[in-house]
Amino acid sequence: MNIMIKELENLQQAEGDLISVTGKVKAMENELQDKTKVDRGLLNSWFIEVQRTKEEAEKFRKRRDTTVEYDKQVRLAVQEIEQLRIALRKAEEHARHQSYEAPPELIDLLKRTYHIEEAAFETKRKLAENAMLTAKEQMIKISKMQKGFFGAVRIAHTGCMDNIGELINAAKERLAEIHDEYEEREKRWNRIASLLDREDLVSTTTDSANRSKQISPESINLIILSAGGLRQQFALEENIQMSVYGAEFLKHIRDHLSILDEDPVPISFHHNVYLLCGSEQSVKLFEENHKTQTSLGAKSKLLTASMLKEKFPWLNTDGIAIGCYGIQNEGWLDPWALLNAFRQKALSLGVLYLNAELVGFDKSKRVWADGTIENQLDKALVS
Repeated sequence: MNIMIKELENLQQAEGDLISVTGKVKAMENELQDKTKVDRGLLNSWFIEVQRTKEEAEKFRKRRDTTVEYDKQVRLAVQEIEQLRIALRKAEEHARHQSYEAPPELIDLLKRTYHIEEAAFETKRKLAENAMLTAKEQMIKISKMQKGFFGAVRIAHTGCMDNIGELINAAKERLAEIHDEYEEREKRWNRIASLLDREDLVSTTTDSANRSKQISPESINLIILSAGGLRQQFALEENIQMSVYGAEFLKHIRDHLSILDEDPVPISFHHNVYLLCGSEQSVKLFEENHKTQTSLGAKSKLLTASMLKEKFPWLNTDGIAIGCYGIQNEGWLDPWALLNAFRQKALSLGVLYLNAELVGFDKSKRVWADGTIENQLDKALVS
């Protein structure tokens, strides 16, 4: 009996263990099913992503193929255009050789017309150049007259400088007109020669090709034709300081511009003075300017009307209340000689000069802090 009870207990315990194991197995089956569902969901999402990637790759391949095909078409089009250009040039060359040929009588008449115009043009050019030479000769005479004080005064009162200025301006205007006429004439006759395919119709010698530059009015620099003045009677401090420095520089020009202890090019500096006169309304301004000038080293003296009359008896002092008279460091010089002295000194120091023609300037834009835009000179263009 006890044995049966014990076996029954063991059986009950075994049944309990079986139920427990069965529950665990069921739980594991449920967990496995849930995991399988998750894995299937991941697999499905991965599959969808792979499909999408394949579709994008296919689209990219199609676009690439389209681009390659387009490039081929462009290259073919470029080749066709180049072939058309070659054919067009051949056609133009053929048409040029097959074009109308002017009769010899017409060519002869055009040549004679060209040479008649050329002779008339040369006459005008020589007259204009002679006028400029005359103005230069007068300028040389005036430069010689400036050596003395009374000569300078005589020049100022006779208006010689004004007459020279008028002569030079008139000569420049004539040269400008001839320059424009030359440009128009050359273009017109070159066009005629091109239309008739007769290059021998127009003379193209070296002298003719360079004549435009020779007669250009821009080549005439009035700065080097006139006398260079040096005075210190200014109102602006910077101008006074530059003039004082310039006077000292000219006094010691041998120290600055001599080459191997040789004297520099003589600049023909003539020590003379400037006399500025003013009315009663200008007295205060003259006094203020004189004070500024003397404080910066300028040598000048104020003169009343009576003092002016005493010093310059020939001067009409009507309406003059004050005058400022330069005592020293004022006068005239030859600017062309000074320019050459600077140039020779620069050459001795190793500076290289380019023999070229200035054809223009390049400008660059600069933006300031306030937003304003300013065009500034960037570089000079030469040819």
